[in-house]
Amino acid sequence: MTSLTLLQRKLRRAVLGRRRLLAGVLAAVAVAASLRVVAGPPPPTAVVLTAARDLTSGTTVRRSDVQESTFLPESVPTGTLDLEEIVGRTTAGPLRAGEPVTDVGLVRASVLDGYPGLVAAPVRVGDADVVSLLRVGDRIDLVAADPQGLRASVVAEGVPVLAL
Repeated sequence: MTSLTLLQRKLRRAVLGRRRLLAGVLAAVAVAASLRVVAGPPPPTAVVLTAARDLTSGTTVRRSDVQESTFLPESVPTGTLDLEEIVGRTTAGPLRAGEPVTDVGLVRASVLDGYPGLVAAPVRVGDADVVSLLRVGDRIDLVAADPQGLRASVVAEGVPVLAL
């Protein structure tokens, strides 16, 4: 006998001795392949920028504070932003790690940028109809009335309306 024939016999004995194991492995491979074909493609996803860690209110967002996360397209919140729109802006409220970063969660540049030397203060107007007459950019005089109705005094003149 030649060495090739001896090698063939040894190989045949090894295969026949483990034929049940080999049959089981081949059956498992066939089942896995058929399941992969039947499963179809994965669902489509959308990339959304989320907070990489818990962020407190008033935090200036850096690149390391956000990460990319995948969402199903129908679950993406409205108002999501690109990286360039997020970095450098300030959080309006706290953000939890993994929470999508949206436009309402960030403060734009200060409303006082065009008014050097001024400070902003909220003013409550008692009559809602008067507020409907105002527009951003209008200049108004603030008048404080005495609760007893005796007299009123001018608090500030020519004050710009920054937001409504």
